[in-house]
Amino acid sequence: MSSNEYKLNLIGGRILMMTPNKGINEEMVNAILAGGWTDVVLLDTPPMRGSVMAVKRLMEEKLRVWYRDHHDLPEEDTRFASAREIRGYTREICGLLGNRARIMTRRDHPSCVGLVKEGEFADPKYLIIANPDADGLLTAMKAIGLTYNGMKADADVLDGPASLATQDRLTEYGWLLKTNLALLGGFMGKGIAHLNARKNEIFENFLKMVQGDQAAHDQLADNTEKKFGVFAQRMKNLAMQAQMIANGVYALDITDAQRQEPVDIGTLTTYMESLPGCQITVVVRSNGPLAKHAGGVQYSLTVASGFQPGFAPSKEDEIDLRRAVPENWNVSPESGVISHNAFFLHCAAQQWEDVIGPALLRRFGPVDDVITDKAGNGE
Repeated sequence: MSSNEYKLNLIGGRILMMTPNKGINEEMVNAILAGGWTDVVLLDTPPMRGSVMAVKRLMEEKLRVWYRDHHDLPEEDTRFASAREIRGYTREICGLLGNRARIMTRRDHPSCVGLVKEGEFADPKYLIIANPDADGLLTAMKAIGLTYNGMKADADVLDGPASLATQDRLTEYGWLLKTNLALLGGFMGKGIAHLNARKNEIFENFLKMVQGDQAAHDQLADNTEKKFGVFAQRMKNLAMQAQMIANGVYALDITDAQRQEPVDIGTLTTYMESLPGCQITVVVRSNGPLAKHAGGVQYSLTVASGFQPGFAPSKEDEIDLRRAVPENWNVSPESGVISHNAFFLHCAAQQWEDVIGPALLRRFGPVDDVITDKAGNGE
């Protein structure tokens, strides 16, 4: 298989963690076909154009394909063009695979762990492909029959708002996974290959730990104990530099910081959410799913946990970032905007300046004192 993909060789199965921000592409499909696999399982894999392409090509080559995911969107979301697109891909995949596909909504399944049975794909004939995050890993583990008490609860928390993934809400294993992944911080200073290798190491140690390997446990625990506290304090100090650019909207440019040291977006925005009146965080960053299409910089918007659908105290308190995107906008990396759910949105600088930033200013109103920083937009 291609050296650009994650490889995890597991007892009772095979797991391939997708390369971050690449998803399923022709390179990955070609590697699967070259590997001689007969059965492929896609877990925690959003129904997108690349997913449909992969399912079709694998089926054309007579491979058997299974699909388990929780990124479908409810019917009421179809007022947004991006939601109609996702639902279209979902229906296409389900039409191709029949009862071998189960694609649900995050509202019904906060994580994907509940969408597989323990050991359902334990036979080593299955190649298991999963999203390279905590939920993807835990779902893949359950699929091959490797579980621990509290796994589903951990996955539900870890795939939800970052600010709610606190130590008291996670098992020891869940906390070690969260903190060790956070320490990577998407650091691009040594290149994507180095980042992938480090992430792969964490995944492998986690699997060994769950199987009783004390040395793997100690390594993860040592990282958490000796490094995470200092790292989290640095994220807090960085977050305190954010400036309010509209009422309740805080922005921070971390492109310079990312060239120096790892920056974990989840930990950073958790501290940004603690700023007075914060409802939305805007982080200008040099990595992410859109950056490669947008000159190496993307704006990542996140709704604070207290205003996200399912977490806000009432429907009236919910904020849906898709409302900042013009109706029937072609939402795609090529168009400079990615917005497939209510609480995340990524955009290129031009789209921020022309569309998204002004929409937030209209929606939330200007701050009393005009603030201008590198992240944008005092007017």
